[in-house]
Amino acid sequence: MASPLHIPKPLPHRVQELIQSLLVLRDCIEHVRSGKLHHFIPIYGQLRALLIEKSKKNKALLVDLASILKQPMDIWCMGPAGPEAIPMPEEWKATMVFNVSGFPVSLHQQWPAQNLISIENFLEHKIIYYDKQHYKTSEIIGFFANNAGGSHYSTKIKKDFAQMLTIGLNGQPVLINFLLQIAEVTYELGLRVLKRLNNMEIHLAAIIAEQETEGNKYLFDTKYPDTPMRASIVLRNDNSIAFLVTGLDGLRTQVVTNRLIDLKTPHYLVFLHEIDNKLRTKMKILVDGETYGEFIFDTPCFFVNELGVHVTYHNRSIDEENTGAKWAMFSLAMTDPEGSATDRSRLFVHFSELLTDDEKSGVVYMSDGYSHAEPGTTNQELVGNFFWSRLGRVAKGDWSDPKQGDEEAPNHAPQPTQ
Repeated sequence: MASPLHIPKPLPHRVQELIQSLLVLRDCIEHVRSGKLHHFIPIYGQLRALLIEKSKKNKALLVDLASILKQPMDIWCMGPAGPEAIPMPEEWKATMVFNVSGFPVSLHQQWPAQNLISIENFLEHKIIYYDKQHYKTSEIIGFFANNAGGSHYSTKIKKDFAQMLTIGLNGQPVLINFLLQIAEVTYELGLRVLKRLNNMEIHLAAIIAEQETEGNKYLFDTKYPDTPMRASIVLRNDNSIAFLVTGLDGLRTQVVTNRLIDLKTPHYLVFLHEIDNKLRTKMKILVDGETYGEFIFDTPCFFVNELGVHVTYHNRSIDEENTGAKWAMFSLAMTDPEGSATDRSRLFVHFSELLTDDEKSGVVYMSDGYSHAEPGTTNQELVGNFFWSRLGRVAKGDWSDPKQGDEEAPNHAPQPTQ
């Protein structure tokens, strides 16, 4: 019989595996913190798979993905364990039997003595000294994974590990306590990777004309090729606005405005999609700074937020032409919702002031006009029935083409900035 053919897993499939692993860590950490210590067993295996797997056919999932996706994997920790790392008389060093260091480990600095190191260096960090022997982080993870049920239940264990397991801290074996800290910082690292790839805010300055709508009218539609991932902003036939996101695994989420919007006046619209610290999906629509709709889903809906790798349309759906509305776009931006409060307030002020600038020009779409950008660019090329006009003119209800004469109008729509 011929040997089975092994092929590389697609990157989206590996991201989905990371999400599943983090869900296991999330649940197990919560159970262990509530006293259900048997939930440590799945943690051992997940830490091995995420951080130290080095077989010929496999790589440590989180470490490898972070490298491929160019995401930082640095944490803060204390110095190494051992008598050589502690200022004390030499005669005292000779009598030292047990020493633990490195902890606390955290995503952000908590103590002045902590140092910033990569996760790869932390795995080689000497966190335990026992009976004249140093033990690295990777060795502690490997011991539990290979001996305590993460991957195997061994019939024998090394004497030094058996002895260290009898040393307690706050009623728990010290190794268990520290392994929980490693699990928590690993969860936070993986979560940070997902957030940076997924979380997004779409900021839009626009005026939507009064119009009869039959079915959904797409103001914005973007899709990651060859995956289910898609995000759409839709004007519905009751004049509410919906923000819909389909994730990597096909999960569909949406939020709809639940307050009446006077669409014919200028508005600053914000559409938020993010994965929170509990791996839930949060979606929100804001109109002029006020919440007009929000929803929380218990599961993560992962969506790649880099528009440069998407196919994107303004004023039509990806699947069908003539699915647009009559409206004017004056600015579009995509930002990170975890940006600083200062940056976010500046953006709010910028968009708010923009909508009072009567001379601000924007593209006016008729229902059969649209723009689109192919993967590899965010440059939106305009197609069909459109023209350029001033915000003050459109805000007064004048939706006719101003025929700017010799003034040269741009041939592309306002570009989304990230």
